[in-house]
Amino acid sequence: MTDDISKYYYDNSVGKQYQKENDIYLMREINKFHQKSVFIGPKYNQKKHLNPLLESYLFEIEKKIPKIEIYEESIALDDTVIDNKGSLRHFNADLNFQEVSSVLNHSFGIDKENLHRRFPSAGGLYPVYPIFIQLQNNEYDSRLSRGYYYFDSIQNRLLKLGSLDNQVHGKTVEFALGADEQPMSHQLIVYVGDIEKVVSKYHYVGYKHLFIETGMMAQSLREALSSIPAAGDLSVSGFRHNLLAKHLNLSLSTNLIAMIQWIGKEV
Repeated sequence: MTDDISKYYYDNSVGKQYQKENDIYLMREINKFHQKSVFIGPKYNQKKHLNPLLESYLFEIEKKIPKIEIYEESIALDDTVIDNKGSLRHFNADLNFQEVSSVLNHSFGIDKENLHRRFPSAGGLYPVYPIFIQLQNNEYDSRLSRGYYYFDSIQNRLLKLGSLDNQVHGKTVEFALGADEQPMSHQLIVYVGDIEKVVSKYHYVGYKHLFIETGMMAQSLREALSSIPAAGDLSVSGFRHNLLAKHLNLSLSTNLIAMIQWIGKEV
């Protein structure tokens, strides 16, 4: 890369100069609301902990759509072959280095001509960034050792931020990810939202934008994985948010974790 790469990175000191007391208050309020969703133990999200009436209701509505009984006209559309692939719940092999590189670029890569991604973002703020985690040394390439990485899509590189070997409050990162026993896979993406970025422009609506964007990023990742034989993903909200944030050295005052997405193969 021969051009001036500094133009692709934002100067956070500008934000600190702008920051108003009102923005700080909004971030605190958003964090208070967000914290209400993060203290449920992942194991209690399982169906075996539901009461029978609720379980029967969920059984009735899962994977179904509303049936509209009153309408003005019914117009049949052309037949289309639909072959959707669902989530992958059993992983037994890693993506290799080349596959990780391809998936990250096709999911979250930036066109340096116009700074566009594969997904839109309100106001062009792009407040969500992906952290790639490798829980065990990659079986195919020693460059992907245990740790967590920031994907720098401008210089097309992974920046290792830590090894994840230390415990936090006596708990491993696997426990923080909701894995009371074995983790789903050795690889995953953690979607980190920058509250400060969206609050200054969109206030409370910015919180909603974080999750809308996370969903589009996760879909981009799923589509990129579809080109790799036997690869798949599983999106999960049942993780120990605050503990995971501490393992990743995130500030809970300015960051939140919107979702994690396990990736890998079943061969």
